[in-house]
Amino acid sequence: MNSQTDNQRQAGPGAKGVSGSPALLQIFNRYLNPGGEETSVRRIGRNMADNGPFGECIFESAEWTGPNAPSVWKQAAWAFYNPDAVRRLREKQEQTQARAWIVHNVLPVASTGIYSEALRQKIPLIQFIHNFRPFSVTGYCWVGRQLDATSWPRNYLREIACGAWQNSRLKTAFLACVLGSMHLRNQFRAVKSWIAISDFMRRQFIAAGLPAERVFTLYHSWELKNAEASFPEGDYYLFLGRLMEAKGVKQLAGAWDILARQGGAQAPRLIIAGDGPLADWVKAAQARNPRIEYRGYVKGEEKDRLIAGCRAVVQPSICAEALSLVIYEAYDYGKPVLVAASGGMPELVSAETGLIHTPGVAEELAAQVRQMEGLPKQERQKMGQVGRRWLLANTDRARWKKEFYAIVERTLS
Repeated sequence: MNSQTDNQRQAGPGAKGVSGSPALLQIFNRYLNPGGEETSVRRIGRNMADNGPFGECIFESAEWTGPNAPSVWKQAAWAFYNPDAVRRLREKQEQTQARAWIVHNVLPVASTGIYSEALRQKIPLIQFIHNFRPFSVTGYCWVGRQLDATSWPRNYLREIACGAWQNSRLKTAFLACVLGSMHLRNQFRAVKSWIAISDFMRRQFIAAGLPAERVFTLYHSWELKNAEASFPEGDYYLFLGRLMEAKGVKQLAGAWDILARQGGAQAPRLIIAGDGPLADWVKAAQARNPRIEYRGYVKGEEKDRLIAGCRAVVQPSICAEALSLVIYEAYDYGKPVLVAASGGMPELVSAETGLIHTPGVAEELAAQVRQMEGLPKQERQKMGQVGRRWLLANTDRARWKKEFYAIVERTLS
């Protein structure tokens, strides 16, 4: 579990703070279904709001749905360059006079024209790395197995063959063309700094060809929900996430089948909360195994209650996760975690805060649940508290801002 990011190592102890910060503009195209990236964008907006000149140019994928949506052919053309989006961006830039743009997802409505406009206006981009795009169409770099981020043409072909994006070969092929055009036109030369949300993702993007001196690690900041974290634990473990194979949902259910066979009615319960392509599969697993309970998509107070009452949170992804904010949430409530050694997740977990299993090995996960069950309740609570201390030490808002503005300074120098 890291206590210092690569960004800190590169920026150095002499990096300036946030006083006299330059004007910045954040650009994001919201997805139809909100997720972790949107949560991160909102958090960055809150961090910047009281820190000098800052603006946002937010686009909505929903603009291209419904009866008033542009035609399919116009949407296809505008994904490459949307004149209306560029006009809106120019107006926002005129208002803010930003010296750099913070960029997240720009597809489909904002379009790749954002990069062309940045090059035209000679405004440096600071690009956040939330997933494997632009080296993977889906962002997961996953087609039943992990792909190599160093070879985007081969990745695109494999993802197209699998219809990996929205279960459609045609849609996957189209988005691959959009992303491929950005590589071929070298539009990413507009990006002067890349910010990875884990050391793992930093290494991946450097291996894929980005200059190491331009890629920084900056973990998400976190706003604590709980002043203290001393919640009574129930008799269940908790999975929160999208229900898809890459998240290890089938292996998770397999581990609980093993636990049910071995312990019967004495086996711990598993609550699965989320939605996605495997929702019906999870319902069938629930019908087969009485120790599994499916709650569907949860949010707000219901989600908070589930985390507060669990014994531990389980994140068994078999794909390379960039990071997992669910681990942050577990620590916020003083809960230990059981995670797969996938992507950036092990950076947040140590033997003092949880257990790490081999991705996809249900037997190992089941054994670790039994190990967790064998601990006194006080030991599980202690693990959660150590995780909470890590969260307090490494995700403080003021610290995040100082590190972020050190990257901004390097970008503009």
